[in-house]
Amino acid sequence: AGKMEVAKEVLGAADVILADSKEQCLAYGECAALASPVQSGTPQIVEIGEVLLGKRKIQLPEPAIAIADLTGLGAQDAAIAELAIRGL
Repeated sequence: AGKMEVAKEVLGAADVILADSKEQCLAYGECAALASPVQSGTPQIVEIGEVLLGKRKIQLPEPAIAIADLTGLGAQDAAIAELAIRGL
């Protein structure tokens, strides 16, 4: 199972979960705690990149619960490390 920093009840109550990588989050992130991501009543899991690129729009009620599940991607880690090295 994945990390458990957010209670399963809170995950289940979310309107949307924004993930850096849906596949990776289902395997190793908070989303791994969900029984089945396609099950009725389970929040939709959307990749942040799709939203930022305008490929996916999210309509949320007010108020809404949105959770970010960020497991870290190798490319992101490499870019952060390069910026850190440049700053030294």
